[in-house]
Amino acid sequence: KVLFSCDAFGSFKRLPDGLIMEGDVEDVDEYMHNASKKYFAGVFSGQREWVLKALRKFEDLGIAPTVLAPSHGPLYDVNAKEIMSLWSSWSRPVYVKKVVVAFGSMYGMTGKFVDAVVEGVEEAGGEAVVFDLSENVPVDVLTEVLDAPGLMIGSSTYEHHIFPKVKQFLNLLELKKLTDRSVGVFGSFGWSGEATRKAAEQLVSMGFRLVGKPIAVLGSPVQEDLEKAKALAKTVAETVFSERGL
Repeated sequence: KVLFSCDAFGSFKRLPDGLIMEGDVEDVDEYMHNASKKYFAGVFSGQREWVLKALRKFEDLGIAPTVLAPSHGPLYDVNAKEIMSLWSSWSRPVYVKKVVVAFGSMYGMTGKFVDAVVEGVEEAGGEAVVFDLSENVPVDVLTEVLDAPGLMIGSSTYEHHIFPKVKQFLNLLELKKLTDRSVGVFGSFGWSGEATRKAAEQLVSMGFRLVGKPIAVLGSPVQEDLEKAKALAKTVAETVFSERGL
């Protein structure tokens, strides 16, 4: 009952020298949860239906591996069932009460919205997980999106378009099929202001449900703008938590 699963059920984390069995690895939870979730997000999130199909095949055939031997990460001889269950939950997915806030800010003006957005999510009883797309590794953001039912996307306008790092992130969401979610959009601009409109249009075309109207502010947001962003974030959070029964 050893399942050699190749890439499936693996982890993005180098094992200590000479170790392969989970019983020999300290903090095996890191490999099962954080490292494996990141690996799933970066490699498998766009093929979730195939993971579920494989898991259903095991059930139909009555196969219950006692040892799970992926080509990345430890060989699970104790928690094989649990790691397979985790991959199943990420594939469905099973959502938790949080909203991912991902933004790109050229001169810091769009970034000034973030604290207000976080307050809005927290007032709705959720956790806001914040990423500056100019600094954070994309796979880290995708990892948090896996079980987040809602997003807040912020973008400054760059040459009449979405800020490049934000555009890259939106393209990744589409590539990884992480689009069945609700979203709010905010941002600032200097002399045009198309980014929020174009981001909203792309998100809707990808399958996101747009909540409210995009917030676009000329220059630095004032208190009234921040209150609008806070209210939008709260509405997004309340909407998705209600939709998902969280």
